[in-house]
Amino acid sequence: MKKTSLLILFFFTVFISFSQETAYDLKDLVDMRASSLDNEMGNRGYDWIKTEKSGYNSYQNWWNNRKNKCVTVRVSDGKVKSIVNVPDLDCNKSRGNQNHSNNRGEFHHSDDNERNHDNYQTYVNGPATSVYRKLQDDNFKEVKVFQKDGYTYKLWYKYRTKECLKTVSYDYKLTKILFSHHCDENL
Repeated sequence: MKKTSLLILFFFTVFISFSQETAYDLKDLVDMRASSLDNEMGNRGYDWIKTEKSGYNSYQNWWNNRKNKCVTVRVSDGKVKSIVNVPDLDCNKSRGNQNHSNNRGEFHHSDDNERNHDNYQTYVNGPATSVYRKLQDDNFKEVKVFQKDGYTYKLWYKYRTKECLKTVSYDYKLTKILFSHHCDENL
């Protein structure tokens, strides 16, 4: 029993220390204005993956394809507070299935063979977060995100039924929800 407890404590300590390790190559960005973060991260080869909010903080996940590295940036009060290395899964990546191609946003260019998804059309022109919650409630998982020219493109996949959907939003409003054939590229 004592050996098992020590082993569990060891793995827990290793996991916590890895997940909280400062990203030393980015430590000079700590305390910078958050408004400059996108350009600076892009200049260093990082692509934005997602942002989540908790209280007064926002947590941005960024992926560097060259380094196969995921980091989380904590922003509060308009400033970067910390940047830590996190597991690849936080950037929707896995070690066994790295996406080395630079097709992070290519899925949004083609609506060929994609048609509207009737079950969710009532959400069009409404808040994008409402349809995101509904998709999650319906067991869809977000598998890819891309932003360009103010638009946010997301791919959603339901593993049980192998359905793939694409949402397009602008200024936090849903503009389209379509069936898609591009989820396979990302799984």
